[in-house]
Amino acid sequence: MIVLKSLSSRLLVASSIFSITIISILLIIVFKKPETKEVIEQKRKEKELEDEFKKIINDKVNDLKTKFKEAIKINQKIFTL
Repeated sequence: MIVLKSLSSRLLVASSIFSITIISILLIIVFKKPETKEVIEQKRKEKELEDEFKKIINDKVNDLKTKFKEAIKINQKIFTL
């Protein structure tokens, strides 16, 4: 174990431990509140919906790209005749 000789370093360590303890206790209290849990759950559901919509939009964009490529091929065949 490290031996702290000066008073200022001991005070620094003690105040750091005290601050970390207080912050930890406050975070535990906040995250145990039902309102906080509801907000977190709501954000999670919104994120899932957003991901689902992004997936649907990407599928539609890919479908439109393939249709556009097919249309260009057909158009090129018509103009080469």
